[in-house]
Amino acid sequence: MARTFVAFCAILSLASFVSAQDRYEEHRERERERERHFLNGRVVQVIDGDTCIIEDRDGRRHRICLYGVDAPENGQPYWKEAREALYRRIYNKEVRFAQVETDSEGRACCNLYLGERPLNVEMVREGFGWHHTEHEPIREFAEAERVARERHLGLWADRHPVEPWKWRKEHREARREHEYERERER
Repeated sequence: MARTFVAFCAILSLASFVSAQDRYEEHRERERERERHFLNGRVVQVIDGDTCIIEDRDGRRHRICLYGVDAPENGQPYWKEAREALYRRIYNKEVRFAQVETDSEGRACCNLYLGERPLNVEMVREGFGWHHTEHEPIREFAEAERVARERHLGLWADRHPVEPWKWRKEHREARREHEYERERER
């Protein structure tokens, strides 16, 4: 009976090990597949804290936004600081990037790396952007934002920072009202 139990436990352990090994191999294959989709290029322009233009080795320019990050908009507090932080990190440097999705404005949302450094989450961790959950909630980004908030880094030094998506909506509505008033005056 004891031998049967020991054999049964050994089989369960082996099955768990094989299952874990299979999951690891699947994970590694997904990583290798993702690596095949990376492009390399030099950053030729930084537009704001989450958008830049990269020229690939064939001379094609790619306007990308950082996947999972929403930095302050032009006109918002900390816009300049966020833009400068990204500029200092990547301008005129070789980077790797891979498109994850296309946003509602048709922009390529990408993971961006300087060497092995993942810049997307780094920008959030240092308080230069929000974790943009419209893409998808990502634990690593949520944790990075929590750390930046707790340490009052970057835009979190402000007691009540306004999220860029709310700021854009308010300004769109104000612009519409202004245009409506101008039309009525004519």
